[in-house]
Amino acid sequence: MAMRGDEERERAIAWTHERQAAVCDIAEPWAHGTVLRATGFPDYWDYNVLRVEEEPRMGTADLVAAADAALADAAHRKIDFEDVEAAEPHRAEFAALGWRTFRLVYMRHRVDPGPAPELEVVEVAYDEVNRLRRAWHEEDFPGQEPSGYQAQAREVARRHGARVFSVRRGGELAGFAQLEQIGGSAEITQVYVDAAHRGQGLGTAITHVAIGAAGAVTDLWIGADDEDRPKELYGRLGFRPVWVSMEMIRLPAGDAGGPSVPTRPPACSQHFPPMAITLGESRERILAELGSAGEQLALARACLTEAYELLTVAPADRLEAELFAPVQKAFGRCKRTAAQFADRTGVEVPDAEEPQAGRPSQGVKSFVDRAVAAAGEADLILAELQDSMLPIEAGDPELRAGIAEVRGLLSGLAAKAREFQRTLGR
Repeated sequence: MAMRGDEERERAIAWTHERQAAVCDIAEPWAHGTVLRATGFPDYWDYNVLRVEEEPRMGTADLVAAADAALADAAHRKIDFEDVEAAEPHRAEFAALGWRTFRLVYMRHRVDPGPAPELEVVEVAYDEVNRLRRAWHEEDFPGQEPSGYQAQAREVARRHGARVFSVRRGGELAGFAQLEQIGGSAEITQVYVDAAHRGQGLGTAITHVAIGAAGAVTDLWIGADDEDRPKELYGRLGFRPVWVSMEMIRLPAGDAGGPSVPTRPPACSQHFPPMAITLGESRERILAELGSAGEQLALARACLTEAYELLTVAPADRLEAELFAPVQKAFGRCKRTAAQFADRTGVEVPDAEEPQAGRPSQGVKSFVDRAVAAAGEADLILAELQDSMLPIEAGDPELRAGIAEVRGLLSGLAAKAREFQRTLGR
């Protein structure tokens, strides 16, 4: 029997607690959650954090003060909100104070990823991919010395039973995936492909092998930026989103250009370009991309609907005409484009999940900002689909016209939203 969404969410939260408990030597309650410290790993921010486990009902300044008190001897500050809806109203204020904000989506593996790519992937020792770890760190944090963090990360990985899978190109290891397991659950915590070897399907191959290596675990997890594309790629490998949290991070003093160490490796952030595939697989990929764009547009529509309900008549009418109408038209055109292409080619349209906009307490600005971000993500997905040449190689004129029309409807939406918010209340 399939689990309910709320049950999967609770399991994801429990898994992150278990990972932290394996590392942290201090766990003290505070008014709205837990203060976690790992005194042996001060540079690993995920384990030195103020965890908010309920709606705090306090202002941003008070949350900052709580973090200052809890992490007084740390160089950084980090607050993890387990309820993203409790975090959203504070996001803009944290950003204005110079904190970085990050929506993290946890995804649970539900669906068989299908046949593995025909690439040889081998299990290697942790230290064998240190060159790749350093390259990754330099890529994301140029000029920052990773040695302290890397040593701490190695010990944490050991405690989590890490296994590493890699693939060779030109006599050297070209990419790796890291699988960590505690008890009956596991997580693919890192996937990286060297820049010189991207575009060959290596990331997909090593992730696929890591999924298989997890075996018959109760739960297999992977984390991703909720506002970026990797989560869509994981969806193709059988992962489905179950929980979204938010992290607020203030970097150590003097690190305005970038943190000295990452809170976690950016979950599988590299692009997975298409491998050589059949016509049928190309068409399935086209429909998957259209489905991903449609899900983002559905989220944008849901957020604008919630914003509409919070407005008085005049601004609500403006929002409907200037923002909701083009998003609604783009959503409808995207769905029709996918359905009609599926009918013409005999390929099944993937199931789509109905998005939730969240609580009304987020406010009009937050809903509008999220709608614009989701619509922008949909436009990016479609732009990259056009750039991939798949609509030309495996599509038809009707498909290409539909994609172009959707993008045309979204053109200028961000500017309209800025003007709407600028004049709101005047």
